[in-house]
Amino acid sequence: MAVFTLNLFDISLASTDDPLGFDDNGGYQFDLGVDTLTIQAAASAQAVLVDDTGDATFDDDAGAAQTLAAATVINGTLYGAGTVIESEYELDVRDGGGQAYTLQFVSLSGNAFSIEAFVIQGVALPFGEALTIVGRHDNTQGVHSYLTSLAPICFAAPTRIATTRGLRPAEQLRRGEWLLTERGRSVRLEMMLRVSCQQVDGPTLPPVRVRSGALGAGLPLRALCLSAQHRVRLPLGDRGAGKGPLVPAKALIALRGVGWARELAGLDYVHLVTSRHEVLQAEGVGCESFWPGPQSMRALPPVLRAKVRAVMGAAPERAGRFLGAAKAQRVLARRGIHCQGRACKNAGQGPGVS
Repeated sequence: MAVFTLNLFDISLASTDDPLGFDDNGGYQFDLGVDTLTIQAAASAQAVLVDDTGDATFDDDAGAAQTLAAATVINGTLYGAGTVIESEYELDVRDGGGQAYTLQFVSLSGNAFSIEAFVIQGVALPFGEALTIVGRHDNTQGVHSYLTSLAPICFAAPTRIATTRGLRPAEQLRRGEWLLTERGRSVRLEMMLRVSCQQVDGPTLPPVRVRSGALGAGLPLRALCLSAQHRVRLPLGDRGAGKGPLVPAKALIALRGVGWARELAGLDYVHLVTSRHEVLQAEGVGCESFWPGPQSMRALPPVLRAKVRAVMGAAPERAGRFLGAAKAQRVLARRGIHCQGRACKNAGQGPGVS
């Protein structure tokens, strides 16, 4: 028995201008390049447990090899454990800027002509916007991993990113928006990715929580949750903007107000992909955009790895000097920040953020 988490949206959260709706066994009702679909602006997914004895991908026509692992309410109906669940068909859609996205449409109990839910695979698409249907696929197997199904945002207070339109929650950002770097330069958001905590940091490292004001000068503006490996500017306020090294968030664990968020071990992360590696502003703190390092790229399926390389190129440059966690903590200690267990003493006024 292999149980996977599939992030599922009720079909009632989507609409289409095709009069036949979504109910079909292959999506053949849609007029490609003409018909559109729209997902409600406030739509959210639920995590559904699927027992898949065949492989680690959510497939069409898997039959009894792909069933609900527990009783679950989907689109207002309770389905018992053991109910067959499958991706009946998938659609390719495009937004107004030409960005492509993929959705799987889900049937249950072997009823191929009754679509009850949908799954967004890989790249996050814009909600509340009409998306043009440009392709359809039936009988797809072995392609779409459970791990890449779009997960719900798990931040209790969504991380706000500085943009040319002000501070914006990460999950509301869309391809084509302009983000602000730590130096105030505007850069275009090219892609959004979501991956699980365990994909990024493995099973042993929970997220790091940086409480409001923990880095000095009132930063972060609100509590900030990051992957343990997500790099931030080392808080050395006298270096000037953009001058300190980039260090993994786990390097800051020794500081007062920074700790492991173990209760958020199932968190899914939002990665912001820009054409170059940048240092953005997340709740006022300098945090890196997506860096295509070996570990991050291994967490992505081949199709998304290819898209990242198309955006960033084969050999992107780092936005700054990388420093490992151990070396970063030694730097903090040399600058008068000493920690014993959870007690921290700072010889100065408290670290700032560069």
